[in-house]
Amino acid sequence: KRTAMAMSPIDDRIWRIVGIVLLAGILSLRLVHISADPPFTLDPGQAPYTDPGAYTSYARNQALLGDSNPYHDSRFPLFEHSAISSVAQGVFAFLTPSPSSNAVVALVFSFFTILLVYLALIHSVGRTAGVFFLILIALNENQFFFGRLPFLENAMAFLTIAFCYSPLVECAS
Repeated sequence: KRTAMAMSPIDDRIWRIVGIVLLAGILSLRLVHISADPPFTLDPGQAPYTDPGAYTSYARNQALLGDSNPYHDSRFPLFEHSAISSVAQGVFAFLTPSPSSNAVVALVFSFFTILLVYLALIHSVGRTAGVFFLILIALNENQFFFGRLPFLENAMAFLTIAFCYSPLVECAS
């Protein structure tokens, strides 16, 4: 087992405040101009501009038409029954389906992925590593833009970290 250095309550509070401030800053940065399109230099293909709408189209149909698949099209069951679509249905219940609410769907997954990685790092490696991770991820342009697009990979990354989080923390303690 790892032995942790004794930390005073004041030091512990300072580390928590730093982590909370960084997490709030990361979330705030991603919420600014949430409806903005990603830059054209992000990806040479069309995926950042066309895929997000396709991945949430079934949830959009459910919110607007009351039927997720009004045309009974069976070609894309992965999109209809994905984690992105499930969260999008919840988001669209509160927000009107739009590019901005699509970005909120992506932010749910990317922010909670960042949070879980941060928590796993502070439990397994230490607070310094966790804060260093938050600083790096806050400055990462790819994560900033791709984290605002509801790609299926965002949900996959979140679910992977979520399933691995408990064993990671248990092994570290």
